[in-house]
Amino acid sequence: MMKNNGKAPVQSKRKAFVLVMVVVVAVSLCVWLFVMPRIEEKRLEDRTVALLDSIEQGIGEIPMDSTITARTVDYYDTPDDGGDVITLFWENPDATTDSEAATPAVSDQPESTEVITGIGVLTIEKIDLKMPVSDGISEAQLKVSAGWVPQTAPVGETGNAVIAGHRNYAYGSHFNRLGEMEIGDTIAYTSKDGESMVFVVSEILEVLPGDQTAFVQPEDQQMLTLYTCTPIRTASHRLLVRALLVQ
Repeated sequence: MMKNNGKAPVQSKRKAFVLVMVVVVAVSLCVWLFVMPRIEEKRLEDRTVALLDSIEQGIGEIPMDSTITARTVDYYDTPDDGGDVITLFWENPDATTDSEAATPAVSDQPESTEVITGIGVLTIEKIDLKMPVSDGISEAQLKVSAGWVPQTAPVGETGNAVIAGHRNYAYGSHFNRLGEMEIGDTIAYTSKDGESMVFVVSEILEVLPGDQTAFVQPEDQQMLTLYTCTPIRTASHRLLVRALLVQ
C-alpha cells in the first residue's frame, strides 16, 4: 500500500486556487466589458446635457475633454470596420458632383481648442431629438453634440448650413433616428442668442462617400442640411436631410 506523502492535497489546492483565479479574472473581464461602455456613455450624455444647458443660458461653452482627440476629422461617420472616408469639400474642392457647389474662402478649423463652443440647439419633435450644435466637427465635439461645418453658411443665412452628426447605435441617440424623417417634417433651431428658426424638410438624399452634394451653396435659399451615415452599422452611404427656412 502506497503512503500518502501529502502532495496530492497540495496539488488539489493549487488547482482549485488556479481555477478560482481564472473564474475571478473572467468575471472581472466580463463586468469591465459590460460596465465600462455604459460608464463612458453616461459620461458623454452628461457632457451633452452640460453643453445644452450652457447654450440655453447664453454661454455655450464647456471644457474640451482631454481624453478625446480634438483634431478635426474627415471621417466622423466612419463605421467601426474602417469603412469609407468622406472627402470634405474644402480639402478637395474639385471633387464635386454639382456644378453649383462652392468652396467658401474660409480658413481651416484649428486642430485643437480649449473649449467646445455651442452655437445653438437642434430640435426635431418627430424623432424626439433635442441636442446641442457646436461650432466645428472635431471628434471631441461630435461625441457630445452635432457639429456645424464652419466652411458652410451660418444657420439661417443664405446658402447651405451643414450640420453633421454621428449615427449612434443606441435608439434615439444623436442622429440615430434621422432616417425616419420625411418631406414636410419640421426642424427647429434656436441659436445661442435666442433666435428661433423653423425649417421644413424639402429633400432627402442618399449619396456615396465623397459625393460633395451635401455642400452645395445655393444663392437664393436659406437651407439646412443634416448629414450622417446610413444605413446604421453598415454606413455604406451618407444620408442628407435638406430643409428650407420658413420662419
